[in-house]
Formats: sequence, structure tokens, C-alpha cells
Amino acid sequence: MDLNSREDASGISMSDKREISNMNTGDTIGSANGSAADDGANGGLDMSSDLVELVRIVESAARMMLEGKRGAMGTKLKTSRRDMVTQYDAKIQETLVEVLPKSFPGVGFLCEEGEGLKQTDGLRFIIDPIDGTSNFVHGTGCSACSVAMVDGNDPIMGVVVNPFTNEVFAAERGKGATLNGEAMPKMQDVSLADSLVCIGSSLYFPNLYQQTMDLLSRRGKEFNDIRRDGSAALDCCYTADGRYGLFFEMTLAPWDYAAGSLVALECGAHVSRMDNTTLTYGERNSVLIGAPSAVEEWLAGE
Repeated sequence: MDLNSREDASGISMSDKREISNMNTGDTIGSANGSAADDGANGGLDMSSDLVELVRIVESAARMMLEGKRGAMGTKLKTSRRDMVTQYDAKIQETLVEVLPKSFPGVGFLCEEGEGLKQTDGLRFIIDPIDGTSNFVHGTGCSACSVAMVDGNDPIMGVVVNPFTNEVFAAERGKGATLNGEAMPKMQDVSLADSLVCIGSSLYFPNLYQQTMDLLSRRGKEFNDIRRDGSAALDCCYTADGRYGLFFEMTLAPWDYAAGSLVALECGAHVSRMDNTTLTYGERNSVLIGAPSAVEEWLAGE
């Protein structure tokens, strides 16, 4: 799909809008125009103006998290005391839904918060305004704004921003991934035994939570150690960056993994469901991401 050739009713293409918009682009956490290093990196990385614009928008929205003060976030419960939403989730999502169509006309939305904006097919933005809301409420600094453009089940662009650590992950299908504007290298292949394994606990689903704990009890001796960060979007990106050899969770919504899975794919990671079938982007999935050897050993043990 050539996004640059898409036009809105005014006849202005997205690429022309990029040129106009970028004249007024302010300072951001990281630049999307990194170039690949010669050794093992995603060679020839040249992010499109569409991704540059998406990074700019998501970074700006993500910075709203920095305004949050513990105990004064307007926190409400959704499905349980563990499933929270804050006024900042709503504020960031509303901002993205308002701003994105100005640069990307005609693209739909699949968003975490609220009952509307639930387009599950076609060309759409998949948005998690704050992935890791519990972390945000408790002030751990491990939360991210995650936005992906997806066409059907094909992720096109993805941006994940953690404003607390000044990390901006960005990817474009077939063009590689960047961290703070620098080309990310291809993921180093590691064995399961040498891997830190990052998990999501599926805490909102008691049966899956117990299955996760049972699985770790059964297979925990096969790898180096276990980590749980509480933000699937960041877990995907950190795995792509080689910090973890493998990440899995038994159920996630598309907004949890859409952008991060593209970062992982562009870094050469294995990306699938936990049964090694193809990941989809319109409904809940289990997710398995990791170094090829670690994933192969993991699957062989199931």
C-alpha cells in the first residue's frame, strides 16, 4: 500500500501533508530518521514521512503522562479492582483520535477505551493510550503509548513511546525499526537457556493466570530467569531489542501488541500465537515473540 499516494477530499496527498506539517514540527524525544549502522543493523533504513509524522504525533500525546501525579489521576475501575483507567488514558486517546485524521484522512480506529471506535478490519489505527495503566497509577515508570496502523491483518507502521525513559520505538513494514532514531540491529539469536523470559500474567482472566503460573512452574528451569514488566507493548519492543530472549502472554487485545509486534518483526524476531499460528489484529490472541532458537526450543517443549 502506498500511503503517500492516498488523498483526502481536498485532493492533497499524505506526502504533501507531511511536508506542510513537518515545517512546524517541534523538538521530540527521538528522531525517526536514523540511518543503519554497517554491522548487523537494518541496512539502508530510511523512514517515510508518514512514519516521521506518526512518531511526532504519538510522542506529543505520550508526554501527557508526565503530567500525572500519583493519587490525582482520576482513576476508575473497569472490570475489576486490577483493571483501571485514568483521566490520562481518556485524554491521550481523545487527542490521538482528534489529531491523527488531520494527517491521515480516511483511516479508521480500534481503540482500547470506550465502546465506540472499534473497527476490527480494514485500514485503521490500533491505539492503546497507556499500556501499563497500573504501572502508571503506581509510578513505576514502565508505561507506554502504543499506536499502529494496520490494514486487515497486516501492520504497516507502529510507534511505542515510554516518556518516562525517553524511549521511542518505531517501525515500518519492510523498512526496519528504530530506537530513538537509531536503526535497531537484527535480534541476536539466543538459546532458551541463555534467555531472560518476559511474561504477561493474563491477570484479568483467572483460569489463564493459573495456567501461566503452572507453565512457569513446569518449565522455569529451562531458562535464565523470569521478568514481568506489566506493559505488553514494551515487552514486545524490549524483546526485539534483545533484552529478553522470549516473551509470551496467553491473551492480549490487539492494542496491546499491534505496534510492538511490528517492531519485533522488523528486528527479525519470531512473532506468532503461542501455538505457532499466525497472529491476527482484530481480536484477542495469545502472543509469542522471541529469538528463533529460543522460540523453537520453547515450542518443542509444549
